[in-house]
Amino acid sequence: DTDPGWTTEGDWAYGQPTGGGGQYGNPDPTSGHTGDNVYGYNLGGDYPNDLDESHLTTAVIDCSNLYNTNLKFWRWLGVETPDYDHAYVRASTDGASWVTVWENTEEITDSAWTQIGVDISSVADDQETVYLRWTMGITDGGWQYCGWNIDDIELWGISGEGSDVAEPELIRDVRLYPVRPNPFNPTANIAFSLPHHAEVELAVYDVRGRLV
Repeated sequence: DTDPGWTTEGDWAYGQPTGGGGQYGNPDPTSGHTGDNVYGYNLGGDYPNDLDESHLTTAVIDCSNLYNTNLKFWRWLGVETPDYDHAYVRASTDGASWVTVWENTEEITDSAWTQIGVDISSVADDQETVYLRWTMGITDGGWQYCGWNIDDIELWGISGEGSDVAEPELIRDVRLYPVRPNPFNPTANIAFSLPHHAEVELAVYDVRGRLV
């Protein structure tokens, strides 16, 4: 509920969304997931046609001694299929080279706040300098949607310091491997490795970020 002062471009802004927009899909929310405020693209309505990429970028985040790092946030997003319009989440260790860690693979028309979990371990693990970025665009000259609204952003991981379970080099061996094949139909293999025997829990989310 306090503006962190992140870098905004275009119509990205911190504040209370107005419930506007929704030419297609659904309109913006009228408040955050918690509290009034969010970071959003055009808090007053839809994103425009023919939009170049426009970014919201965090300040530096220190992920030193953090492993199996995951980004969690709540989203209210409207975006056309990626044949026409695009929404991305990206990560970087230098603010110049960016890795896409999430993108819309279909039309998204959120009508409620939805929590998203994104594995950013390949970029962020044990890195002193990490930036996160939400991108709106590119869009075409057709339909318009409400775009990004984000709230309650968290980083989760396993600490490599002060752990009674394992040393940092052992924790490094915790791995969740890419789903194979991808895309898949009708079955897929989900492989993971652990440094020692342990009880684990796997959660599967659909492309809209909903728990399956």
